[in-house]
Amino acid sequence: SRRNPTEDTPIKYSEIFKPLHEQDKATRKVLKQPLSKQDEEPIRNVLTKGVAGIGKTVSVQKFVLDWAEEKTNQDVHLIFPLPFRELNLMKEQKLSLVELLRVFFEEMKEMDISRLEKVLFIFDGLDECRFPLDFQNTGTCFPLLSSGSPPDQQQLIKSPLSVSIESQRSLGKLAFQQLKKQNLIFYEEDLRECDIDVTEAAVYSGVCTQIFREEFGLHQSKVYCFVHLSIQEHLAALYVHLTSMNEKRNVLKRNLIWRILLDVLKQNQVCRTLSDVHRHAVDQALKSQTGHLDLFLRFLLGLSLESNQKLLHSLVTQTGSSSQNKEKTVQYIKKKISEDLPTEKSINLFHCLNELGDDSLVEEIQQYLKSGAQSELSPSQWSALVFVLLTSAQDLEEFDLNKYITPDKIRDEILVRVMPVIAASRKAIIRCSEITGRSGEALTSVLNSETSSLRELHLTVNTLDLSRNKLEDSGVKRLSALLENPECKVKDLRLQYCGVSDEGCAALASALRSNPSHLRELNLSGNKVGDSGVKCLSAVLENPHCKMEVLGLLDCEVSDEGCAALDSALRLNPSHLRELYLSGNKVGDSGVKFLSDLKDDKRYKLQKL
Repeated sequence: SRRNPTEDTPIKYSEIFKPLHEQDKATRKVLKQPLSKQDEEPIRNVLTKGVAGIGKTVSVQKFVLDWAEEKTNQDVHLIFPLPFRELNLMKEQKLSLVELLRVFFEEMKEMDISRLEKVLFIFDGLDECRFPLDFQNTGTCFPLLSSGSPPDQQQLIKSPLSVSIESQRSLGKLAFQQLKKQNLIFYEEDLRECDIDVTEAAVYSGVCTQIFREEFGLHQSKVYCFVHLSIQEHLAALYVHLTSMNEKRNVLKRNLIWRILLDVLKQNQVCRTLSDVHRHAVDQALKSQTGHLDLFLRFLLGLSLESNQKLLHSLVTQTGSSSQNKEKTVQYIKKKISEDLPTEKSINLFHCLNELGDDSLVEEIQQYLKSGAQSELSPSQWSALVFVLLTSAQDLEEFDLNKYITPDKIRDEILVRVMPVIAASRKAIIRCSEITGRSGEALTSVLNSETSSLRELHLTVNTLDLSRNKLEDSGVKRLSALLENPECKVKDLRLQYCGVSDEGCAALASALRSNPSHLRELNLSGNKVGDSGVKCLSAVLENPHCKMEVLGLLDCEVSDEGCAALDSALRLNPSHLRELYLSGNKVGDSGVKFLSDLKDDKRYKLQKL
């Protein structure tokens, strides 16, 4: 089901640093939501996200402009904009933040900013960063590894745009080669490699920005970039498309030797069709760990449509069957969607189908949803379902997995596919046999995510195995908030080696005190629970509603003090716990005696120790 009043309330860009309770007073009043501690804390870090061209940089510039014109945020003393396109140009230097500011802002050399209470640093273009960032080490925040020199001046060349067909091809080649390398800035040697005369680079000023940089007044070095990543992606796609159409050559292939070998093996027929180029583009986009080819792929596929072919007629010297190429590409994309892909990859492939004008999978799943029937879905249909739910205009209020599949048929791969929908839902309902392996890893990611919308999890499962995932205390706290709901019914909870301390254990114990009657087995082995954590668990065990039968605490840094707490709890509620595992702890003679006496006493259920 969907909701119109979203939990994520739109805010004004000028109010992004206000505490959350001041930003959405109206929404909280309507929904009667209480304030959390986090809501009352001042916001110190803000991350803007969105696809290229959506307006992230412009919003930040407007924020700075309004501040400079004394319209908003006058409590901020100084603002320092630091674009990564310029930071990337500094070579092999380690600078503290203050040293970096003095390089970029000469006025800073005589100023001590440590005395100012509110200073804002804007790092624009985080996705363009070419070096590791260390925000924790105050000594050296910027180990700058790229190339170039400190900026002294920036000059934009503003001459009329006049690009010939040959020049367009050279620009496209430059865009493509640098996109493959994930480079957003490039140098004179890169231009020469693409047959671009650096002395005539100003001709491209409508597309390319030339930045002059002076190093200590001795010499200048020039770097280049496209005015926007989307332009680079589009020109790269146009270059690949035209090279295929005009030269019958696939520039996406690995290297010249590889191309010649395939030509010989397939009698010079390899990659002679546009669909072959598309297939290579799809494969390379799927292999990308960063998604840097996703929009390039969509541009490339869109160029093959007949309507766009007409617009490109002056650039294309040879033509082919666009409908036949399109159908082959569509079928190949559908084949890939049916495979076990990460959700973000599947979603991009659905956008690719949309570029090609094929909505058959989406229409099929929409008809399925309207019918209300429950039939077994294919992998492609599961991907289509996830795409439809995640791209809907409205926010997801509730996701009940069992509306689409019976509990006995839920497998690990299905849970992995739908986990992004669970993360996007305020409330999720799942009834299945177990969540382990990859699905457990995926659920851990949801629990660790700051952006997850999940607030209620009605989970009925025999085994919830999140062991050996980096859940840590923060993740356990989110898990505990879900487990305390009476609708959450987990019989066997496995959290071995999850980086949990006594703090996380306290949160878990609090949840189990609120909802004690379902859990039968709990394994916390390999965590730094300590005596304080065991005391929290003991408070759960002494509750007469607690039905826990097996407790694993191997290698948990437990001493005699923790054993005494367990002994006391089991004497108060002796009727359930059968197995207690404490190997690898700092248990002395007194601790052993406490628990041995319980095991030997027939009034208690403890059988294994």
